[in-house]
Amino acid sequence: MLNRCRFSSTLFTWIILGILFQYQFYHRLCRIVQQIFSKQLGYLAMELLLAYIFSVFQRIDEALSDHLHCEELISPLFIVAKILVKRCEPKKQLKSVVVALVLVGYKCIREAMTELSFSTANDFVKCTTPLMKNLIDDSAGQGNNGSHLRAILGTCLNVIADLIKDCIKGIHLLENKRPDLLKLLQLKLSFSIEQMVLFAKLVYESQYCRQTEDSNTICLAVLKYCTKYIQTVLNDSNVQVQAIGLQALKTMTQRSANIEDISFFTFFSGELITEIFHIIHNSLKKPVSKESVAIAGECLRFLVLLQTLSKANECQRGFMNLLLKAIVMIFSASEDDSSQEVSDIRTNAVRLVSSLCSNSFISSLL
Repeated sequence: MLNRCRFSSTLFTWIILGILFQYQFYHRLCRIVQQIFSKQLGYLAMELLLAYIFSVFQRIDEALSDHLHCEELISPLFIVAKILVKRCEPKKQLKSVVVALVLVGYKCIREAMTELSFSTANDFVKCTTPLMKNLIDDSAGQGNNGSHLRAILGTCLNVIADLIKDCIKGIHLLENKRPDLLKLLQLKLSFSIEQMVLFAKLVYESQYCRQTEDSNTICLAVLKYCTKYIQTVLNDSNVQVQAIGLQALKTMTQRSANIEDISFFTFFSGELITEIFHIIHNSLKKPVSKESVAIAGECLRFLVLLQTLSKANECQRGFMNLLLKAIVMIFSASEDDSSQEVSDIRTNAVRLVSSLCSNSFISSLL
């Protein structure tokens, strides 16, 4: 028995060393991890691996000359990390492990200096979403006072909020400068917005919110916090920031795969209608630019999307009324402006309404 333990310990040591130093053989490592790791060793391996991943991103930040070597290292490390994430059984996972996974993922997103390293870290964060969902759902069956979950959600949301603020600040500073860094900041901002919406969706759909007054208070606080930061993005003075926010919302809404998804995005978007109308209003201020035309068009298309996806008749009528109000606003505010940009906004509005009416007519015949 003692020899077997020594053998297991030695084997584990060599696997970790392989992860840390022999990353060029990561395909082989993946098979070893899948076949040999027990649950307990998996958690220990995850702890060591996450620490090393973080140190790699730190190295990228501190020594740009070592970029190529680190870029080659990041991908296989995250591949192994994703395998270990899948080894974490939802019923046995430790809350601290889940939080560590999420926060390290966020830190790696922040530290990413290239689109490749950002993309790799983003893929890893997506793997942690089911774990966070399980953590919230498990709180429903534990019957605790929610203080632990409140702390976990608060920590994660604060990290995302800080990233949103830093990205917006960076976009303002880099406007028309350093297009490579600007693109990376835009990707990070889009990621942060999606994470905010995702947390709002997780608590909105969780049974935990419906259990007690305390749990309901926690979930309402999360929804309010997430809404606040999406509103911050949409209210920003920079048109690029606004466009990123709208695009992220529209993309996530378009991915709605079931009634529950549609219900959430209908609810969440309803909290942002004031900001959408504010964007349309500002886009009509003279002089109207091409960027203003584009952002106004995005607002109208988002309203059309919400009206189209809405299943309840009351919601459909509500979004149709909002869309018509937006179009009336466009024509009323621009009636004394004959510029090409204003003409483009009007044309886009008419096309969207015509398309929507045509689709509604066809649907009524089917």
